[in-house]
Amino acid sequence: MGGAFSSNKLTSVIIPNSVTSIIKGAFERNNLTSINIPNSVTSIEDNAFKDNPFTDNSKIILPAQFNTASERLRIGITLPLDANSPTNSSKIETLFTIPDNKRY
Repeated sequence: MGGAFSSNKLTSVIIPNSVTSIIKGAFERNNLTSINIPNSVTSIEDNAFKDNPFTDNSKIILPAQFNTASERLRIGITLPLDANSPTNSSKIETLFTIPDNKRY
């Protein structure tokens, strides 16, 4: 069972500042190589980003509390990442958000 945006062939996602948590499997089984998660996100459940083709060229921005090897593994990101790396916005596919939704 996947999350809200699982299996949608997304290549990039930028989480809005209004979001505070990301549920289990929310973005699993996509084609993500770029994600930007703001500091407003204080909770990311297990495997939220599992089964995405992250590579050495992936652009991933995470809040500091999730940018450790154990946390990245827990949420489904399996590469060493730089919390200050820029986002590759040229590959973004449209992500629709629900106004006032604080959980994805």
